[in-house]
Amino acid sequence: LYFVPVMERVWTLLPDVESKVAPDTFLFEVVRRVNAVATIIELFNQQSIVPRVRHDPNNAHRCSKPLNDFVFTMQGKVQTILTRQLESTLHYIEHRVLSRQKKATYKPKDENVLLDGNSSREITTVVDLVTEQYDACVTNLDGKNLDTYLHVFGVRLYDMVRQHILKLSVSVTGAIVLTRDVRALQECAEQFQLSSVRNLFDRLRAAVNMLVVPPPSLAALITQDKKLSQMSTEELTAWVRLRTDYSSQKSVITEQLLATF
Repeated sequence: LYFVPVMERVWTLLPDVESKVAPDTFLFEVVRRVNAVATIIELFNQQSIVPRVRHDPNNAHRCSKPLNDFVFTMQGKVQTILTRQLESTLHYIEHRVLSRQKKATYKPKDENVLLDGNSSREITTVVDLVTEQYDACVTNLDGKNLDTYLHVFGVRLYDMVRQHILKLSVSVTGAIVLTRDVRALQECAEQFQLSSVRNLFDRLRAAVNMLVVPPPSLAALITQDKKLSQMSTEELTAWVRLRTDYSSQKSVITEQLLATF
């Protein structure tokens, strides 16, 4: 019974999805403790109760049901906690970090920006936040909870970053900066050790490479890159439209795209 007021207290600490502050990671530890209690209860039921009432089905059901109901309820609360953690983290990244990235980030006027070799400030913040969440996640979750959380986190992070980039305009110099940023995100996502997430960020990096090469080299790049060759004409066009030279080189770019089909 002591667990009920504890969970009620935890409920008051769930992060606001639209919080202006980066979400803490303590809820992952809460989930670990809840799962530990649920496991102990299930073992108690199987080792101490079931053997004593196995020959009386009615009594066995009556004894096991309260414990099973409690475990089921706790599992539901765990899912709610993880969902809130995920939503608040993604909302913060999108609305408090990426939305503040200046449009000039990938259209720098000074080529000296290439000399520092660092990712842009916003992407560095995203990588740090994702890494912090990942560390807490793998420390406190396991099994299906861990794989499912990381998969959903990785896929939605990819979708968010992709949509963010597709709203921008990218110069030749800026494309190199963007490539550096995407590489940082790719390395960060590699921690997840999930092929589903790895493939998405590999695809993102391949798409960004189309913004680096000269227009006459696009067909060769697309043909040689497996990720790019699997993209539709519409998707390829959406990416090359980000180039600041798209208008002036449209005929060449269009010819190059058509040559790949």
